[in-house]
Amino acid sequence: MGKQNVQNKKNTSGRGVSVALAIFAILIVAVLAITVMSESGVFIRNTSAVAGETVEVDSAMMSFFLNDHIMNWYNSYGAYISYGLISLDMSQSLKTQTYGKGSETSFLGAYDGTWYDYFLDSVLEEVNMYVTYAEAAKAAGLTLTEEDKEEINDILKSIKENLKATGAGYSDWYGKGVKAKDIRNCYELIYLASNFSEYKQDLLEKALDENDAPVSEYVENNKADFYTAEYLTYSIDKSSKDFDNDADFDAAVAEAKAAAEKIAEAKTPAEFVALVAEYEGDEAETETETGTEAEDPAEKYKKEMAYSTSNDLGKWLFEEKAQVGDSKVIEETGTETEKETEEESAEETETAEAVTYNTYKATAYLVVSASALDKTPTKAASYLITDDKAAMDDFVASFKDGAELTRDAFVKLGDEKYEALHAGHDHEEEGFVEPVFSYSNDDNMVADYFTADYDVMNQWIESGDLKDNTLSDVMEIKVGEGENEATYYAVIFFEKYAEETWYAAAYTSVISEQFEAWYEAELEEKPLVYNEEALADMNTIMMYSGTADDGHDH
Repeated sequence: MGKQNVQNKKNTSGRGVSVALAIFAILIVAVLAITVMSESGVFIRNTSAVAGETVEVDSAMMSFFLNDHIMNWYNSYGAYISYGLISLDMSQSLKTQTYGKGSETSFLGAYDGTWYDYFLDSVLEEVNMYVTYAEAAKAAGLTLTEEDKEEINDILKSIKENLKATGAGYSDWYGKGVKAKDIRNCYELIYLASNFSEYKQDLLEKALDENDAPVSEYVENNKADFYTAEYLTYSIDKSSKDFDNDADFDAAVAEAKAAAEKIAEAKTPAEFVALVAEYEGDEAETETETGTEAEDPAEKYKKEMAYSTSNDLGKWLFEEKAQVGDSKVIEETGTETEKETEEESAEETETAEAVTYNTYKATAYLVVSASALDKTPTKAASYLITDDKAAMDDFVASFKDGAELTRDAFVKLGDEKYEALHAGHDHEEEGFVEPVFSYSNDDNMVADYFTADYDVMNQWIESGDLKDNTLSDVMEIKVGEGENEATYYAVIFFEKYAEETWYAAAYTSVISEQFEAWYEAELEEKPLVYNEEALADMNTIMMYSGTADDGHDH
């Protein structure tokens, strides 16, 4: 009986070990399964990060948005890190590094938090917009176009090729678990949001075209952005501390006023400069070096003021509407307080009595540019640019042989040539014709699109009076120097003179304000839902090591 009990105990013990081993094996399988699911993005793909009523950005998508933003930021500011201007180690967790330890606040702005928080907050602003716009797009019945889908396919193809070329995987660049399908979801969201942005813009423009009263109202409410005046100014200052008695100071004040009034008799800049020189006892310089053109002597006295009626000068320029050639003397009186000591020592300065002096300033002004709206017409135009001379010559010949020389025809043919030139070729290796449909011209607006290398285009559009529907000659443009020099060819099609500059600027601002007001109202009416835990646990890449941060502090 005893042996049997012993045997039963042995059997029981053996079964216990077997069960423990079985459980252990199950746990290993479970852990491996969880690891595989984590690495494959199953968890983050099924975890919401930001959600609206009908559109959601899961953690895998958010990981792409975040890491793509970080890489783009690094491409722009990586050199600042190497120079020690930005205190950030991209090979370490962003969550343990505080923003602002270096000089970054001087050019990136102030921020209170870690570098992880800094990047995440920036990305959330973009994602908020994508989700809100995409929801509005669905409500309006908008969908992705076939062209959108093709462009997204091209983007994904380019990303895949770049990953292959560097030997990296999607997780290396965009965070653990991120796959191509997550990136596709992100770009589909971006394109849908963009489609709504264009749709909403068109609606707002249509409404404003039917009733443009808000344009004038905007100008009235933002006069400082639209009204400025230029003037010459010269001041004569006096202080009673420079005189032995009040009588001498009063005499000096009278002389200063008379001198300023004499200068204010000028009706032209040249007269103003001459009278200032006469008062100072100098001759105004009219030449700098032999054989060179002298700078306008009046420039040293010239100033500009945006609309304001908070002082006497502003009231004269803007309320009284001073005109070119009008002049005025404005007097200012005041006091200044100093501590008077016989010797300059810290102790005596602390105990010295304060002495108050009277001050006087007489300033002569001459208006050289009166306050008015900028009525210079903008220019409706389009341009094409390519590094393929034959392609440009072919485009020009085809356009001139066309049935009509209009902007629509220019753009349509540009599209056709662009597509034909790209068909079956690597865009970076082949020449290209890139149509840019329009720009408004305001003080050489073309320069906003091109660097100084493209001055030839700026010069043509500003060359003088242009006739409607005019095509420029082919312009040869040299960019860069030495081994980096490249040659491009461009043409501009000038359609017509359009809205006056002030109107175009106000119109654009009104549309922008209305769009922003709509967006803020949408966010308030339909607030987004944030998964704070998921957002705090996002997976960020390590720039130097090529590995990814697992989202946790170590």
